[in-house]
Amino acid sequence: MYFQMVMAVLSSVSPGPMVASPDSGRIGLLVVAHGASQEWNAQVNELVAQVDWTRGPMETAFLMGDDAATHGWKHSVSRLIADGARSIVVVPFMVSSHGGHYRQVLHYAGKSDRLPEGLSGHAHEVPFHPVPVEVTGSLDDAPELAEAIALRWLEQGAASGPLVLLGHGPSEDDDAEAWLTSFSKVASHLRNQGHQGEIRLALLRDDASPSVRAAAIRAMRDTVSSLASNSGDSVAVMTILVAGGTMTHTQIPNDLDGLPVRYIPSVLTPLPPIARWIERVALAAANTLGVFPRE
Repeated sequence: MYFQMVMAVLSSVSPGPMVASPDSGRIGLLVVAHGASQEWNAQVNELVAQVDWTRGPMETAFLMGDDAATHGWKHSVSRLIADGARSIVVVPFMVSSHGGHYRQVLHYAGKSDRLPEGLSGHAHEVPFHPVPVEVTGSLDDAPELAEAIALRWLEQGAASGPLVLLGHGPSEDDDAEAWLTSFSKVASHLRNQGHQGEIRLALLRDDASPSVRAAAIRAMRDTVSSLASNSGDSVAVMTILVAGGTMTHTQIPNDLDGLPVRYIPSVLTPLPPIARWIERVALAAANTLGVFPRE
């Protein structure tokens, strides 16, 4: 009798949409990087290979460069969906969220109506997001960034003397201030780790207008000259870049030519703290994607 009563109650309730917990849906992970030469891209791929992601398939996408034709945004999103992804977490593997390429990712993911003005004249893809997409921030002031730079600092034995932390930097002045704020936290971490000596910050502003870039290079060179003069010592210049390539091999050495420096072409690939950062922010984003309809 009890069973019959329960069944009668259940049969009188209108069925709602069937839902499942997030764990029952496959969540793809897409790590997006700027992209450059095959050498540069290979370093990113080596880093991504360390990422432990069990929620679904994983892909890397490049916004430009040698592999963009086969591993661009649309190609990589399509592969994730073909591999069963019902939603996608996008992690922009970039030093900062304050710049045109991060906003480019937001546009492709349908989070922004248009491309940044500085990129509108370049060849680019169109927004493509056939499943729900969540985009995380870039490294910014993540503790894993400071940890990774500290590892490079220890590797190079740069524990004392004047030090300049040098980043790529954005086009716009407001964004540049945000980059420097994040870098100041890296500098604080190095001091807490025992660095003895003044630490200054600089940006290349490589994608900015020629006049802005020229001013940034002058400021960087003036900073190095001032530190060298005040300390009576050469200055360690350590980069904060995603990967190494033409910029680290040729361009920055040219920008530093003639200065009393010890150049340290430091990159974030393939350091384990960065892989752990990808895992951390991707998991947090996956948990915001909600529930999914049953197939």
